[in-house]
Amino acid sequence: MNSKLKWFFKILGVLVILIFLIGLLIPILYKKEIQEKLKYGVNQEINGNFEFSDISLSVFKHFPRLSLNIYKPVVTSFVHQDSSILFKSEEVGLDFDFWNIISKNEALTIKAFHLIKPEINLISFQDSTNNFNLLRPDKNKSGQEESPLRLILDHYEIESGIIVFDDRINRIFADIQNLNHNGRGNFQNNIVNLETKTNVGSISLTSQNINLLNKCKLNSELDLIINQDSSIFSIKKGNFDLNALKVIMNGFFKLNEDGSTSLDLSIENPGTEFKELFSLIPNAYKGNFKELQSTGDFNLKGRVVGVYNSNRKIYPDWDFILKAKNGGIQYPGMPVSLQKVNLDLTTANKGPGLDKAFIQINPMSFELNNNLFLGNLNLTQLSDNIHIDGKIAGKISLDDFKKFMPLDEVTQLSGTIDCDLIFNLNQQMVEQSSFDEMSISGFLRINSLTYKDPSMPGIGIPNMDLAFDNKSCEIKQSEVLFGKSDINLKGILINPFALILDKGELTGSLNFNGRLLDANEWMDESASATDNNKVSILLPDTSYFVLDLVRKTTISFTGTYQNVIYDSYKIENVSIDGNLNHDQIYLHPLKMTVNTNTISINGNLGAPMAYAFLNKTLKGKLEITGNRFDIVKFMESDPKGVNSMANAQTVSEPFVVPENMELDVRFGVETLIYDKWQLDKAKGLIQVLDKEMQVHDFETSTLGGNMILNGIYNTTDPKRPHFDMKYDMKRLKFNKAYESIVSFKILAPIAKFIEGSFNSSIVCSGNLNNDMMPDFSSLNLNGIIETLDGVIKGYKPLEQVAERLNIKELKSVSLQNTKNWFNVENGSVFVKPVSKKINDVEMIFSGSHKISGPMDYDFTFKIPRSKFKNNVVGATTETGIAFLKNLASKTGYNIEVGSNVNVLVNLSGKLLDPKINFKLLGTDGQSLEEGAKNAMNETIDKAKDSLMHRAENEIDKNKQKALKEVKRMEDSLRLLAAQKADEEKRKLLEKASKEASKYVDSSLINKGKEVLNDKLGKEADKILKEGGQKEVDQIKDKVKDWNPFKKKK
Repeated sequence: MNSKLKWFFKILGVLVILIFLIGLLIPILYKKEIQEKLKYGVNQEINGNFEFSDISLSVFKHFPRLSLNIYKPVVTSFVHQDSSILFKSEEVGLDFDFWNIISKNEALTIKAFHLIKPEINLISFQDSTNNFNLLRPDKNKSGQEESPLRLILDHYEIESGIIVFDDRINRIFADIQNLNHNGRGNFQNNIVNLETKTNVGSISLTSQNINLLNKCKLNSELDLIINQDSSIFSIKKGNFDLNALKVIMNGFFKLNEDGSTSLDLSIENPGTEFKELFSLIPNAYKGNFKELQSTGDFNLKGRVVGVYNSNRKIYPDWDFILKAKNGGIQYPGMPVSLQKVNLDLTTANKGPGLDKAFIQINPMSFELNNNLFLGNLNLTQLSDNIHIDGKIAGKISLDDFKKFMPLDEVTQLSGTIDCDLIFNLNQQMVEQSSFDEMSISGFLRINSLTYKDPSMPGIGIPNMDLAFDNKSCEIKQSEVLFGKSDINLKGILINPFALILDKGELTGSLNFNGRLLDANEWMDESASATDNNKVSILLPDTSYFVLDLVRKTTISFTGTYQNVIYDSYKIENVSIDGNLNHDQIYLHPLKMTVNTNTISINGNLGAPMAYAFLNKTLKGKLEITGNRFDIVKFMESDPKGVNSMANAQTVSEPFVVPENMELDVRFGVETLIYDKWQLDKAKGLIQVLDKEMQVHDFETSTLGGNMILNGIYNTTDPKRPHFDMKYDMKRLKFNKAYESIVSFKILAPIAKFIEGSFNSSIVCSGNLNNDMMPDFSSLNLNGIIETLDGVIKGYKPLEQVAERLNIKELKSVSLQNTKNWFNVENGSVFVKPVSKKINDVEMIFSGSHKISGPMDYDFTFKIPRSKFKNNVVGATTETGIAFLKNLASKTGYNIEVGSNVNVLVNLSGKLLDPKINFKLLGTDGQSLEEGAKNAMNETIDKAKDSLMHRAENEIDKNKQKALKEVKRMEDSLRLLAAQKADEEKRKLLEKASKEASKYVDSSLINKGKEVLNDKLGKEADKILKEGGQKEVDQIKDKVKDWNPFKKKK
């Protein structure tokens, strides 16, 4: 027996070890398999996208099931044209059957799930699509592959969830925060007994702009019997605690195949204490709520039976009553009580339409510190021509309200609201502006109202007086304070009930003025609230409330503001005259001073509210005019607002063109200032097209001449804005351009020493740095500069050249009627060869300089010999012809012959203190034969003597020295050959070859011939004669063909 037990325990131990090993191996072996199946399976089923950062697997967490944790999953819905995030979570846990994973041929079956901090964003769009209806058509039809993912639950859990529901059709909005929910039931069976528990930290609900619930707490136990075949959900247990209000729900609902829902539900409250109902009042359900004293009772009961289908406008029958009688509330320790609360609310309908539906409130009354407030309301014909009949009258002291309800100590509340309003009208009257058929009269007055809490800037209404009649609401002199800002308002609104009904046109006129409007105070997202006010990152889109109001509004307005603060701009002396016409703003004009720049704006903006609330494209045409506009001042930062203009600093970030804009802005400014650059009578067209600004035909008088600018400024990459510009300039002054334009000073530093004017045409592209200056390493520039009457004066290096050559004309070089083609690449400026005759001295200059580095320029002078004879006076042994003879002695030239002397002068290094190198290129004017003989004989004799003497010593050294002599001979022949005809060059080369070959190898001579032919042959002649014409033509083509706007066509 003992041996059998031993064997049993051995086998058991082996099995345990095997199970443990399998548990360790499964997550490793099957992680990729599950990951691929999961992502593929979900994406196959939805019209959207499912992504996650990582997964983890465990066999032991919920053994014998395999647990899968998905980290940071996100589901994006593509149902609507505006894609939205439907679901995201910190973590999702899923449980699978162990053997379901091993059997790869079966679909993955989810048995349980756990959501940690999920955020669910449900939207019903105005086109009747829902972002949560993202399941694709049934994939299990005949002939199609079965889905790789199935859902057969037995339990689930949601921890710290957020749910936002935004019904834009029916204007219903719900916000659920801190949701904790769990459910248990075996979904593998046809009949499922589902038991759920729910705890919600905050529920807010609005309908038709009316706040029904505000941050209410919910605890519920809901048990359902679910028939999966017939989609019937029967309530077995339905207990709900909404704040202190307890409600019991019974009945069932059925999901029909046509998308409708069949309902038979009833609700009632088991208690009768009035304070249960009062707990739903915003901010009433406080920590000490249980201790407050309550009198009176209430009753809530209702039932809904029938079919509901919002798309087909089918509605069920319903019948609800809510009654309160002689209710009273007294908070502990508070001096004022709420008394005599009476409420009788009844609503009913006989489906399937809403023709017989009604809502009746009669009465609704209460007393606060013996001040009576009462009203009644009757709504009928809810389907298509709603009829409204009611009355509101009474006076409320907010000081009494603060003494009645315990508020936060930091909350300020005071003032009075006095109202007496009677109204009787219907939808059709409002829609058709049938004012004679309406009955409206009364007033609303607010005095000395203040409200402030830590979540927002304070609100104050020193006085407001509204008077109502059948046609209008007159806004008498009213003053409103909001934070640091203020506004005084008066005007008239025609057909004011269009504000609260779906149809109808609201018109009127408003006049306002104010001392300060601080937009930054209300735009500051860091304005903190308490944790209870924390907003989910899945922000609900409530913009349709504003858009609905705007689309039926036509109002003219005039106004003034002394100071406006917006972003970094300080705006003063604002005056506006305009119209709001169905989300179209017309300005005629808007005048203001922005950072000391006074401008006037006329034109129109299309859909500004849709741009502000829905991020739609802002379209419009504007015309901006002004006397003086300083661009640097406009871009200055003024973070402290009104009083810090003196300490403003230049913005250290590039100007970013806004996205979602299509604006045509024509402007005309008498004086436009940019740093030291003044532009007069500036005008042109700026098109703003989604992060890009296009400048068309910008014309101005500046720097003594005129300029036209076209180009683009693109901020797709906001940290490195890109520009592509063309400048056409006429008769600009060199000295003014150098002093005013920083880029010109950097690119053409020699302009400092040029007096006169020029024309230029330039195309350039590149990126800008944070200081809005070009990044010269990215700059690509091509252009021409035509000097009309320029003279280089006071440039010391050129004066030194003139002194060394003893030619005074070079001290002040006239550049009249010269054309310089140039380009900028890789941080260097390249100037193409330019010819100029200075009296009888011919000059060719070209070269380059680094934008932030040295220069390298060549000046080739062809100087008549007579020039030296005429300039003998003042010449020394270091200047003039004596200086050139000294150069000639070093190179073997004979400058005593020829009518001209050719000299190359190179300036390299620093602009103001360059290195100056002189090189003699030869003479011309002799007969070709005589010149050739003299040069040839002299060179050959030197070669003979030197080579024969060295050949006696060492053969190897002979060849090396001989090569050097041949090289010298080649240098002499190069200059001579460059000045003679091709045939004569060939003869000289042949003769030199024969003579030199007596003393050196023929290979050395052939190499010398190649050098001469390559460097002084046709290719060299072509470059010298054409002056780099090919490169010049390329620059011309770039200037002529420039058109960055074609990319936008």
